[in-house]
Amino acid sequence: MSRHFNSDDEIDELSLDYSQTSSAPNSYASSQTSLGSRSLAVREPKPLSVLGQLLNAYRAAKRNKGVMRQSVIDHIHSNAVSLADVQLLTPDYKHDYGFINKLSSTIAYHCAAGRISDADKETIFTHIFTHDDERSDVYNRVHARIEHFQKNMKHLHTAQRNRTLREKQERQQEEQSLATRIQEFPAHLRAPVPNPEFLPIGATTVADIPTTP
Repeated sequence: MSRHFNSDDEIDELSLDYSQTSSAPNSYASSQTSLGSRSLAVREPKPLSVLGQLLNAYRAAKRNKGVMRQSVIDHIHSNAVSLADVQLLTPDYKHDYGFINKLSSTIAYHCAAGRISDADKETIFTHIFTHDDERSDVYNRVHARIEHFQKNMKHLHTAQRNRTLREKQERQQEEQSLATRIQEFPAHLRAPVPNPEFLPIGATTVADIPTTP
């Protein structure tokens, strides 16, 4: 039996109900697709660094804990420090002076040697300062070690420069002394030898042969 509509309003109402009902499955599918895309966008956690693995092993160790602790200290000593390493050690280990002293020395050494850029140094110091205790103990230790290493580096560079200058002066004196001795030899000894095969390497005349003083 066909339905008769009394007015245009009934026709519009029925059309609206149909459009909402027909769009519902599409909305559900769209939401499922959106959820699926979100689940695919989840990123895998970053793998732990070597220091992170050593710290986990140290915390979990029930036997040989001292050995694991020394492994952490050796790693800090032997490798340049990054911000990620500093974040692993502070604030969790800010009262472990074995770790913190080694961390301070390593940061200071590489800063003094110019292996840590000013930008990286700023981010490292900012993290240490904002995660330190009320006395800024770690921050002060790092700065004290940096001053110590910078002073040592300055003395080392000065000593190397003085040694290079001294060695250069000694070579010049030896060359001048040798040239003076050669001039003191008779002319026939300073003349080139016709068959210099028997002369030492680098000598072209008898006067060039080094003599023991």
